Amino acid sequence: MRFTITSGTAVQEYAEECATATEALDRVRTMMASNLPDIRIWREGSIPCSLDELKGLAELENEADDA
Repeated sequence: MRFTITSGTAVQEYAEECATATEALDRVRTMMASNLPDIRIWREGSIPCSLDELKGLAELENEADDA
């Protein structure tokens, strides 16, 4: 599953692609620690994803890796 993390405003927006939920969660946490404005998470390019949903998806990925 692919994720796009965006931050900023319409004047200057920053976007980053992530291949896994775990990678996306790590990136969002880094962006939050840097106090970047208006962080948004998109699943599969256009489906909005909340931070809680992203945490759950990352947890499922990690459980699947442990199996």
